[in-house]
Amino acid sequence: MKTNNDLEKLWKTKVNSQRINEVELAIKQNEQQQKRVRWYVGIIGTLTLAYFCWLYNMTTSSLLITKLGLIVAILAVLGYIGVFVYLQRQHYRVEGQLSTDSVNYLKALRNQMNRNKWLARIVYPIYAVVLLIGIVLGTYEYTATIEPIWRIGIYVVLGVWVVISLNMMIAFKQKQENRIRNLIEDIENSIK
Repeated sequence: MKTNNDLEKLWKTKVNSQRINEVELAIKQNEQQQKRVRWYVGIIGTLTLAYFCWLYNMTTSSLLITKLGLIVAILAVLGYIGVFVYLQRQHYRVEGQLSTDSVNYLKALRNQMNRNKWLARIVYPIYAVVLLIGIVLGTYEYTATIEPIWRIGIYVVLGVWVVISLNMMIAFKQKQENRIRNLIEDIENSIK
């Protein structure tokens, strides 16, 4: 982790070294959490994309709706990965500002917190709905041949899966937002 000499000098004049260590530990924990999330999302996104591409190549369907559904699912996953890569590039800018100026670092943390709100309230629901539409369209040909009760069951399971996944994503982002808010408050209290 990069150290910030300006912050350390300022904090040493205002607070005891125990408080500085607590704030630095919180910053390190935040960075470690971000690294784990990058790995998880990267692996899951790549495997999901590979799965839908494999399905697209393996399908022998002549129905346009099946191909269209798989293309929509592939585009949903690619869009999600694209948004994730963009946000991670923004996060690296936050890490880079840690060693330059405490005010800029606090501003960058607030921007990161606002991005988390935006993700949880807008991007994740759109991603989940588009992915669900792609899956439903892509599997329509196969589910059309089974009993209606089983077809309804499959779509109910898909709907429940999307709702649970969406709630988990939103809960994770809110937890991350609270952690960043606490980190901002710790830094501001240390500077005062």
